[in-house]
Amino acid sequence: MTTFATPPAIQRRIARMLTVLATVLAALIVWAIAVFVTDVNLTGSRWATPESVVVVSGLAGLAGWAALAALEHWTPQAARIWTLLAIGVFLYSLAGPLAMGTSSAQVAIVVLHVTLAAILIYGLRRTADTYSPRR
Repeated sequence: MTTFATPPAIQRRIARMLTVLATVLAALIVWAIAVFVTDVNLTGSRWATPESVVVVSGLAGLAGWAALAALEHWTPQAARIWTLLAIGVFLYSLAGPLAMGTSSAQVAIVVLHVTLAAILIYGLRRTADTYSPRR
C-alpha cells in the first residue's frame, strides 16, 4: 500500500481555511453568549445580528488570509509584517466600540473583537511561509 504525503502548500491552505472557519464559529459563540447568557441586547442593532457577525468575521478572516498570501509572495519577512499589520487593524477596529462608552453591548463587542483577533492572528501567523518569496 502506498501512502501519499500532502504537499506543504495544501496543508497551509487547509490550516488557513480551518482558522477562518474557527473565527466564524467563535464569533457566533461569543454573540450567542452575549445575547442568550448575559442578556445583552445586540439584536436591536442592525450591525450585530447573527448574519452580520458571520459575514463580517468571515470576510475579516479571508482578508487576513489574502494579505498574508500576498506578503508571502513579495517578501521573506511576511510573517513579521503581517503580524504587525494585523495588530494594527485590530487596534483600529477597537476604536469604534471603545469610543461608544461602557455599556454592556460595547463590552460584548470589544470581547468579540478581541476573540476574533486572537484566533486570526495566532491561527494565520502559525501558517506563514518562512521561506524566501515565491517568484
